Amino acid sequence: CDADGGNAVQLTHFGGPITGSARWSPDGKYIAFDSRPRGRPDVFVMQAEGAGLHQLTDGADDRGMWQPAWSADGKWIYFASDRSGRFEIWRMPSAGGKAEPFTKDGGSSAYPSRDGQWIYYMDGDPGRLHRMKPDGTGHAVVVDHPIRLLQYTSIPGSLYFIDPSGDKQTLQRLRDDGCFTKIGFSAYASDDPAALARQFRPDVMQIPLSVLDQRLVHDGTLEELKSLGVEVHVRSVFLQGAIFLDPSRLPSPLAHASLALGRFR
Repeated sequence: CDADGGNAVQLTHFGGPITGSARWSPDGKYIAFDSRPRGRPDVFVMQAEGAGLHQLTDGADDRGMWQPAWSADGKWIYFASDRSGRFEIWRMPSAGGKAEPFTKDGGSSAYPSRDGQWIYYMDGDPGRLHRMKPDGTGHAVVVDHPIRLLQYTSIPGSLYFIDPSGDKQTLQRLRDDGCFTKIGFSAYASDDPAALARQFRPDVMQIPLSVLDQRLVHDGTLEELKSLGVEVHVRSVFLQGAIFLDPSRLPSPLAHASLALGRFR
């Protein structure tokens, strides 16, 4: 679909089985995902526009393979499987080939870092968060208490995860250990960002602000965030592109703002 959610196109046609866990290849040309056309999950790969579908894994028994994830160079696809009798992380060449085990003491929900240095994974659901180098060395537990499956992600310089314990000390320790550089979160105007900042003392916060909605300017929130030393990132500045549309083409929820946007243009 388009970035605004419009013009959705169906890419798979399995006729009913659960299909999901879609992951883009680093070059944006392919999509890996899992589906269950024969009852158990297998990993498939197709071109980004939906052509060239092929099944990557093909277990000989009732064991499943799912949660695919591309290596940073696009050469490998990591996935979870219980083919050995317990859940482990496996990997195989993205072009097809023999699968090989990556973890030995349990693993699921693999997430290679974008710089190619680490493979993050969990040891259960909920479970602890681990990391290991692609060559199998350097194993470490980076979050030593349970978090939920697929509720974390890695970007260069940062590791984000949902912590049901609300333990900020764990995040601070990970930051101090060099796993990432800043702690932050995204908030809506209705969340009272200033109150959240006073409570959690984040390094960075993302809030909505646009030419039509400047509540957080007028109510003093931005000034207070500045006084607290919070680095502020704003989103929806251009109303997700609506500000550049002809006023007559505005979505119905924004129709009332057509006159104001017309003056701005």
